[in-house]
Amino acid sequence: MAAGDLQAAESSLRSALEQAVNISERDSSYGDTALLLGQLYRRTSRLNEADEMSRKAFDYYESIFGVTDPRTIEAHLAIVLSMPSRSHDSPDVRKATYELARSQFGDKSWQAVRTSGLALASFSSQEREKVLADVQAACAAVLAEDRVNLSSWPPVAEEFATALSLNGYEDLAARFMGIQLRLNEERFGEKSLEAGIAAQPR
Repeated sequence: MAAGDLQAAESSLRSALEQAVNISERDSSYGDTALLLGQLYRRTSRLNEADEMSRKAFDYYESIFGVTDPRTIEAHLAIVLSMPSRSHDSPDVRKATYELARSQFGDKSWQAVRTSGLALASFSSQEREKVLADVQAACAAVLAEDRVNLSSWPPVAEEFATALSLNGYEDLAARFMGIQLRLNEERFGEKSLEAGIAAQPR
């Protein structure tokens, strides 16, 4: 994969995945290989296959090591970065996934914003204050010093607004929908469909 020979990498990983099925319990080989294969599929825009591999890794790790094991959390992160609607229900899993996203991608990443929204209900009031400040700083940064990353941001400010609304923070939710509107205007243009959708009342 590092050398760019993705065809050979895929062949090797698929073979390794088949062999890993027969390895004894308590070994992480199957999950590790599935995660790597998922990364390869994502690099080649085979997103459905990538999601399938992430799910296989998660299910395997959870069954062998438990839902809060670091390997399980790593697989969960891969899942929710692609499809947040498939997040596990456990507050502990969501919070650990947020912490992993912060450590891997940084406080001002869209990955941290997405996972913070998923984990919002599990934060204490003091933690929520910090998360709110971090999310606001991340959105401000991508419109300024981190603008080069704007084109790669999914609608995470809107996702965060939805999480706020579900937790009873209607005024804050409206503020973050306003931030999503600004992000869409800057990325797609003020008269774009994306900006229009973000401007619709919720």
